[in-house]
Amino acid sequence: GEYVAKKSIEIFKKSLKAKELYLILDTPGGSVMAGLQFIDIIKSLNVKVHTITIFAASMGYQIVQELGTRYILASGSLMSHRGSVSGMSGQVPGELNSRLNFIQSLLSKMSDSASKRVGMSKSDYDAAIVNELWTFGQNAVDSRHADEVASVRCNEILLNKTRSEIVSTIFGDAVVTYSACP
Repeated sequence: GEYVAKKSIEIFKKSLKAKELYLILDTPGGSVMAGLQFIDIIKSLNVKVHTITIFAASMGYQIVQELGTRYILASGSLMSHRGSVSGMSGQVPGELNSRLNFIQSLLSKMSDSASKRVGMSKSDYDAAIVNELWTFGQNAVDSRHADEVASVRCNEILLNKTRSEIVSTIFGDAVVTYSACP
C-alpha cells in the first residue's frame, strides 16, 4: 500500500505534463486491494497509460490487463494464478462467510476482466491459471496476454541517476543503490 501510494503520486505528477505515459513493471505482484486502487487512480488520469513488462506476476499481471497498450520485452514474463487467502478468521456462519463472499466476488470480477482482455471465455481463463499461467515475449503476444514485443533503452538522464534505500536484513541494515534505469 505504501509503495502504491508513492507511485500514485509520482504518476499523477507526471500525468500533468504528458499525453501518454509508459509504466514499466518489474513486480512479483502484491496486495490485491492496493493494486486495484492503483488501477483506479491510473484510470482517473487524463492520459493514456501503457505498460512495458519486464516481469509482471499476480497483481502485476492484472495491472497490465487493465491499462493501455501492453508492451512486453522479448525476455519479459507475465504470470497469472488463482487468488489465495491466508490468516482469515471469523464466526461460521457469520463474518467469515461474508469475507469469503467478498473475496470470491472480487476475484471473479478480476478474472472476468482479464479473460475479456485476452479474448478467452472466463471458464477457459480460469482453467488456464489453475496451476499458474506463465508466458513471455512473443509467446505472450501470440496468446493475447500482451499486444507487442518492445525493445527499450535508457536515456542519458536516467542512466546517470540512482536512488538508495536502507534495507533491513538478518545481518542488519544495508544501503542498496538502484539505477534509475529499469
